[in-house]
Amino acid sequence: MTYELPLRGCWPVPLASYLKALGVLRLVAEQKDPHAKGYWKGEQFVLVSVLDSAALIDFFLSEYKPTPIVAPWGARSGFYPGSSEKTAREALDAIVDASEAGNAQIQPFADVIRWTRQFLLKHGLSEKPKDDGKLGLLRLCRASFPEHLVSWLDACYVLTADDRRFPPLLGTGGNEGSGSYASGFAQQVVSCFVKRTHDAVLASALFGDLQPSTGSDQTPGQFWPAAAGGPNMSSGFSGPVTTNPWDYLLLLEGALVFSSAATRRLEAEATGYYAFPFTVNSTSAGAGSLSLAEEGKARAELWLPLWPRASSWPELAALFSQGRVTVGRRAVRDGLDFSRAIAMLGVDLGVTAFQRHIVVQRLGQNNLAIPLQRVYVQRIPDVDLIADLDRLAFLDRLRDFARNSDAPGSVRHLTRRLEDALFALTQRSDRLLLQSILILLGAVERAVAISAKARDALPPVPILRPDWAFRADDASHEYRLAAALAGLTALGEGPADGRPTSLHMRAHLAPIDPTGHSWDASSRVAVWGARDLVTNLVAVLERRALEAERLNLNDKPFYGWPPTDTAAVAAFLEATTDDRRIAELIGGLALVRLPIALPDRLVEASPVPAGYAVFKPFFVPDDLLRERRLLAGDRPLVLPRRLLALLAAQRIPEAMQLAWHRLRLAGFGLPASPPRPPAPGYEDGRRLAAALLVPVRMTEVVRHCLRVGICRAEGQAEIVS
Repeated sequence: MTYELPLRGCWPVPLASYLKALGVLRLVAEQKDPHAKGYWKGEQFVLVSVLDSAALIDFFLSEYKPTPIVAPWGARSGFYPGSSEKTAREALDAIVDASEAGNAQIQPFADVIRWTRQFLLKHGLSEKPKDDGKLGLLRLCRASFPEHLVSWLDACYVLTADDRRFPPLLGTGGNEGSGSYASGFAQQVVSCFVKRTHDAVLASALFGDLQPSTGSDQTPGQFWPAAAGGPNMSSGFSGPVTTNPWDYLLLLEGALVFSSAATRRLEAEATGYYAFPFTVNSTSAGAGSLSLAEEGKARAELWLPLWPRASSWPELAALFSQGRVTVGRRAVRDGLDFSRAIAMLGVDLGVTAFQRHIVVQRLGQNNLAIPLQRVYVQRIPDVDLIADLDRLAFLDRLRDFARNSDAPGSVRHLTRRLEDALFALTQRSDRLLLQSILILLGAVERAVAISAKARDALPPVPILRPDWAFRADDASHEYRLAAALAGLTALGEGPADGRPTSLHMRAHLAPIDPTGHSWDASSRVAVWGARDLVTNLVAVLERRALEAERLNLNDKPFYGWPPTDTAAVAAFLEATTDDRRIAELIGGLALVRLPIALPDRLVEASPVPAGYAVFKPFFVPDDLLRERRLLAGDRPLVLPRRLLALLAAQRIPEAMQLAWHRLRLAGFGLPASPPRPPAPGYEDGRRLAAALLVPVRMTEVVRHCLRVGICRAEGQAEIVS
């Protein structure tokens, strides 16, 4: 009969409990039921085997043979003389003595202890090797230890061509500071199998039953921070160590599942780096209170897979031996990469979620495995957009630069916020979240632009694909205004060489050349500053008019796409829009290769002041006016610099008279009576000038011109609307 046995004492967090679940499944499959399986259901592990709860307890008490775990290369290994080795040495002696007295359960462990002692004697190692000799001993162990101990060695260290690497799960080769996991394991083996003082707490370890007061003072190391004792770890000011010996045994048995696959990453930038199962570099992205500065104290991240389907031990062993996740064509490097890979379905292993842990120094110099969020395997199409930031390795370069102590504080702060936003994007699709990322990218570019050191280290943000604009579009007035302004450009002929030239809105925000690929320290058009939106837009307007004259452009520099509707412009003129958000969105959307148009939105038509309708033709390229039969023949409609000055000085009636006169001279059809312009209907000339800069659909320009009496140009048959 097969039983599905919920192990209520085995949860995904803390790390010790997760490893304990793996240890139970491995031991049952290897030593009792080769067909045993396991899976996660809710917040507990389910064991599928021939054992019911009573039989499982009996197996561990009567049949289970602890895996021999020795570490003769480390401190307190028990194989060398000295007072610091006394406790570990006594534990090893007790295991050997008990096996000679007939204890069959620990016989394999005792055999390995004897073999190791002979091994060290053979190679003349009577004292713990110093640092310069430890590498040689590690190589000797890997070459000589029996095959059934290789998984333990691989969980502790991996040999490279000229050095060794330590998987972070077991510290530095089975040691943590001055402590030894191997020594702790041996001591718990003595307690549970020689002295038999902890049989009663096995049920607590497996099924979460109330634990009798027969625990151990063995520290759980990094695996279970709450059980390590110390300040605020109990109802008093300080708590004692409260480790269940069986928890300690089983978690280390589970740790063997993470035997390093020694899979060499083939990317050029990662030459010689060995991939440890589901282990990546640490990052503060999505890690809550962890700061960029604390990353230096973090050892690594562990992403522990959770699977809902009953899987056999060989299947899981294959899963963990591979343990390799990719983003695009490269292996993931840190937690943000890992989360991106999950959202892009870079994992295809029957895993539905990962529990993220970060191993970081806390409480002094103690390394603790802190559980972070649960990340679910789901397809998030928006995550594909992040790939745009991989061009020229921009995102990696930015993140590396922000971790430089010399990086400007603004760049460090913005990069941390950007990483958190990108991490959030890997877990949900959200238009406002995409807008936040665009805003942060725009802010990053401006922060880099004002720092010579940052400009030397980083290029401008890569141009983003149009999908960013579509997917971030919430159809709000603010978004549509920002998109229209971000798409401002100018087309025409240069004065000398006849080559086309461009004035993109992005060049007004930061000193960038028109292509957007490099910095332009000599730029004269980067006029955006730490001012309100209207002031910045007026500055952009004046600069564009000046540049049009300087470059002798053939047309007014007010091309732009995607154009917006006048409902958004009317809201802006009424000051009911959020100016700060518009300004922030302009900075982000200016990085995007914007589409010709965004989807139509259902908004009520809103009237605009007569002054807006009269002035607007001066802010529309002549060829567009000719297409709509508003401007005849080759006559230009030039934007007078005086018109801008009058609007800036709040002298709107004078500006209306000037505009009306210029429209008549250009051949626009104006009413004969009365011969003067209508009342402007608006008093804030500066805000009106800023609104006129916004590209608007030509059908609406025509409609509002007709409303104030401006009709077809002289000699034109009709207005094409």
